[in-house]
Amino acid sequence: MATAALLLIMSVCSYAVILAEIARIAIAIKTMPVDPDQPANGQWRSLANSAGHARSQRAREAADAGKGAMTLLASVASNAPYIGLFGTVVSIYAALTRLGSGTPVSIQEISVPVGEALVMTAFGLSVAVPAVLGYNLLLRLRAYHARLIAAFCDRLAGAACPSDIRLLSHPNPFKRKT
Repeated sequence: MATAALLLIMSVCSYAVILAEIARIAIAIKTMPVDPDQPANGQWRSLANSAGHARSQRAREAADAGKGAMTLLASVASNAPYIGLFGTVVSIYAALTRLGSGTPVSIQEISVPVGEALVMTAFGLSVAVPAVLGYNLLLRLRAYHARLIAAFCDRLAGAACPSDIRLLSHPNPFKRKT
């Protein structure tokens, strides 16, 4: 039961982290000024108001925001199957202990812990798989966000190439390229 509670907490935490990071990146992208003369808000303002080394430092800080979320997701994704496996081992041990008690045991008494073992394995995997998918999605969104920040800084410095201009004019990571 404690294993199931731990896996439930891990699942809720990973979903909360995924949603919070998607929202953070989406807000950052949505508030990016498309026109260079337009006033900037949020992280874009701190980038626009800095120059040289300070701008590149702020760009790194903005791109690195949310690293803790990625660490949490990686930890959940890698450890959830093992926690589910631990619940499986405990349930199988309970079934074998009943069998080894020396008293006659019915199939119904053995099937409950074996069923719990199967549920713990499935629960561990059902926590890990969304965490891995969320991690991969966020990895991609963070890379896109970092490219936007770099292109924005290049445009501010007057060194933007055509691909930067194209990226900045259509900053929607979910829109298919045509």
